Amino acid sequence: MAPMEQGLLPGAAAMLAFGVVLLYGGLALFISLAVGAERRRR
Repeated sequence: MAPMEQGLLPGAAAMLAFGVVLLYGGLALFISLAVGAERRRR
């Protein structure tokens, strides 16, 4: 296995995990903001 290939897999996995966390974090933030806005309106 080439050194570059060996370092590529963990990097890709970390980037994928980071993307998933970022996606879920943004989604949770959006939902909490939407719920907060709904509560404030009533």
